[in-house]
Amino acid sequence: MEVFAFVKEKACNRLNGWRHKLLSRAGKEVLLKAVIQVLPTYVMSVFLLPLLLCDNLERMMNSFWLGQSDHSRGGLKWKSWDKLTLHKANGGLGFRKLHLYNLALLAKQSWKLFTEPNSLASRVLKARYYPQSSFFEAKLGANPSYAWRNIVATQELIKRGSRIRFGNGSNTLIWGAPWIPDKDQPLVSSDCPLELQQTNVSSLRLSDGGNWDVDLIDDIFNERDKNLIIFIPLSNRNIVDKC
Repeated sequence: MEVFAFVKEKACNRLNGWRHKLLSRAGKEVLLKAVIQVLPTYVMSVFLLPLLLCDNLERMMNSFWLGQSDHSRGGLKWKSWDKLTLHKANGGLGFRKLHLYNLALLAKQSWKLFTEPNSLASRVLKARYYPQSSFFEAKLGANPSYAWRNIVATQELIKRGSRIRFGNGSNTLIWGAPWIPDKDQPLVSSDCPLELQQTNVSSLRLSDGGNWDVDLIDDIFNERDKNLIIFIPLSNRNIVDKC
């Protein structure tokens, strides 16, 4: 909180400067969206701000929009911030939930690590934190940096939203990667045998690479996974998997 106190201070100074001006609700909405919510964007794209700080900023914005004279004091909140952050089509005003916005910005950094493995940052972080696995299976590790903690915080978000465009299967682990064609659960749900933890999907294909090894799949996976896997079309071309 002390490190990022300058974010709150900047927002507070802006709000105090506007508080004594004659502004309509619509004018306040524009100022909040165009200025206050944009102020911490650069910091949020690099670091995960404390939840308490995000909550304080949202309280300040809510008080300003409601026209209270002092954002630090209590008062009657005619509408909760959760309702105001809904899309206008759903009865809200479209304000941002700062913590979720923070995660979205950080997720862009995580996405680069996964999709640009040859970049300097990707190679350094992979060598330090997940040398034998992909970003999907990466752990915090021993004595992690604050920047790495921030990136790992978006790991589940990336997992939920991304899918593997299947190629030859040589770059995709069977367990842990979202390659199963299921909208709600893209991960393998079968129990993972200890000896197969680092096995790639390419191992599930016949030696000629043309079709799935149905007998092997039947031995390893439950009924749900088996039915989804055998209906994934395979390419005869040696295409690299892509997220």
